[in-house]
Amino acid sequence: MFSLRAATYADMPAICGFSRDPMELFRFFPQAQFPLTPEQLANASFRCRSDQTLLLWQDQPVGYADLYDLQPGIVASIGHVVVDLACRGRGGGRFLVQGMMAIAQERHQAPAVRLSCFSDNTPALLLYHELGFQPHAMEIRHNPQCLLPRHHFAGGSRELRQHSSGLPMVMLHLEHRFSTAPETATAP
Repeated sequence: MFSLRAATYADMPAICGFSRDPMELFRFFPQAQFPLTPEQLANASFRCRSDQTLLLWQDQPVGYADLYDLQPGIVASIGHVVVDLACRGRGGGRFLVQGMMAIAQERHQAPAVRLSCFSDNTPALLLYHELGFQPHAMEIRHNPQCLLPRHHFAGGSRELRQHSSGLPMVMLHLEHRFSTAPETATAP
């Protein structure tokens, strides 16, 4: 059973472990250097963002997200969304994002929430579409480590490869406008 609670500094080592390779880290925290350290996370999230939230599965940390660019009564952005690989595909991402939507709406009276996602992250884009997010902008991001995304296949996954040309990646910016109360219960 999934649950949410406020994340603390003590949770940072577990959160840092959710990104097991440089590409996963780039998707969740493009400015960070692999491996993610508690210091990087503290500087980027705990010191300048709000509502740091931990996703738990049977009381064990399995995901994380926070809010940034808060404009109470106007919009809140959900960031640093990550779910541990071992728990993907079980509904944890949905539970976490719905919880963050509830926090934005209930605590910050935000009639809209935004988030960003790289265009090659099909499972996340499908989830966000199911939750009512619509594209509102896009930008090109350059992966400074020049990594190609990991492609998952039924027989396993291909290893990360360096690419000499440093292919750009498209980041989509999505927005959801509330018409009614969020589907989850009261924010944690």
